[in-house]
Amino acid sequence: MAMNLSCPQCHSENTQKLSAIVASGTEHVHGRARTRSLSTGTTSGMGVAMGPRGLSSVHSYGRVTIQRQADTNHASTTQSGLARRLSAPARKPENLLLFLVLLIPLGLLLSVIPIGIGYALGGATGKWATIAALCAGTCFLFKRMAGISAANREYNRTVWVEKKTQWDRSFFCHRCEHVFAPPVVNVNLGTP
Repeated sequence: MAMNLSCPQCHSENTQKLSAIVASGTEHVHGRARTRSLSTGTTSGMGVAMGPRGLSSVHSYGRVTIQRQADTNHASTTQSGLARRLSAPARKPENLLLFLVLLIPLGLLLSVIPIGIGYALGGATGKWATIAALCAGTCFLFKRMAGISAANREYNRTVWVEKKTQWDRSFFCHRCEHVFAPPVVNVNLGTP
C-alpha cells in the first residue's frame, strides 16, 4: 500500500518533501582567487652622505618595479526564498564560551555606575567598592549565561528534536502552499 502524499487541504498531488526543496534551493559556493599586480614608477631623491672627504650631497634617480600577489579563499551560501522559508528549525546555541564573549562587554557597561560610585568614595573604600561591583557583575552575568546555556541545551534535547523530526516528515503543496506531514501508516508485515 503506497503512502498518500497529496495535499490534505486542496488534494493536489503537486507536493514535494521540505528537505528536497531546501536542498535544491540552496547553493554552496567555494572559490579561490589569485591576483597579481605590477607597479612601475620612477623615484628621485636627495640626501647627504658621509664620504672620505666629509659630507657631500647625493642625488638619486631610478626606476622601481613592485610586484604583489594575493591569494583569497571564499565560501558563501545562497538560498531561494522558498528554501529559506521552509528551512529546517534551527538549534539554539549551547556554548557558554560564546555567551561569555558576547555578554562581557554588557557586564562592563553595567559596572560603570558602581565603579563611578567607588571612585567618588575614594581611598580604600572606593577601591573595595569597585572590586565588589566588578565581582558581583561578573557573578551575575556568569549565572545568567549558564542558565541560558542550560535552557538552550534542554530545548535542543527535547523541543528541537520534535520539531526536526516533524520537519523531516513534512511536505509542501506547490498549489496552495500548505505544509503538511502525511499520516504515519503502520504496516503489518504478517508476523506469525
